[in-house]
Amino acid sequence: MRPMEAVPPMATAAGALLAWQAAASLWHVPTVLLPSPVAVGSRLIEEWPHLLADASVTCGEAVAAFALALAAGVGIATLMTLRPGTRQALQPHLVLFQLVPKVALGPLFITWFGLGWSSRIAFAMFVSAFPVAIGALAGFGRVDRPSLQMLLACRASTWQIFRHLRLPGALPYIFAGAKVAATMAFTGATVGEFPVGAIGPRLRDPQRGLGLRHAAGVFRAGGCCAYWARPCTAPSRWSRPGFGA
Repeated sequence: MRPMEAVPPMATAAGALLAWQAAASLWHVPTVLLPSPVAVGSRLIEEWPHLLADASVTCGEAVAAFALALAAGVGIATLMTLRPGTRQALQPHLVLFQLVPKVALGPLFITWFGLGWSSRIAFAMFVSAFPVAIGALAGFGRVDRPSLQMLLACRASTWQIFRHLRLPGALPYIFAGAKVAATMAFTGATVGEFPVGAIGPRLRDPQRGLGLRHAAGVFRAGGCCAYWARPCTAPSRWSRPGFGA
C-alpha cells in the first residue's frame, strides 16, 4: 500500500474517534454504556501487560485449532473426492452443520472435553474446519479437462490424478477456505471460553477465559472496549479485583 492510500482510512478512523469522544463528553453518556476513547485508552494501557500475557493462551489455542481444522478439512475433502460414495454420504451433513448455530454447541464440548484448553481447541476446530472442507471440495472438483483426459489416456491411477492434477489446482480454493478458517479459529477460541466463564468463578484458575467476564456480568464497557481493541482477545486474570470500576 502506498503512503497516500493509507490516508483515507486513517482519516476516517480519526474522525470516528473524535466524534465518539465528542458524543461521550457533550451528552454525558454514562461510562457503563459507552466510555469515551480516552477512558478506553487508559484502560488499555493499564491492562496491557496482562493482555499480552493472557493473549498467548488464546492465540496458542487458535493456532492449534487452525492447524487441526486445516488438516481435518483437507482430509475430509480428499476422502470425499477419492471415494464418491463417501461424498454422497457426508456432503449433506456438511451443509447441515454449516446451518447449525455453533455457539449453542459450546456446552457440549465442555461436557466432552472438560474445562481445560482441550475443549476450547476442539470447539474452535469444529467451527473453522467447515470452510476449509467446502473450499477444498470445490477445488478438487474443478479440474482442467484436457489435462484430465491426458492423464486418463496415460492410465494414471486415481491417486496419481489427485496428486498431480486435483491437489495443485485446488490450492487457491484451499487457501481461500483457510483465510476464512483463520478468523473463525480465533473467534471460536474466544467464544469457547464463554461457557467456561459461567463456572470459572468457582475455580482457582488464573486463566479462565475472557468469557468469564461476560458470564459473571461484571464486564464493564470500558474494559470491554479495551479488550476488544486487541487484534485477538485472550483470557484475563480474574484474581485481580475491581476490573472496570
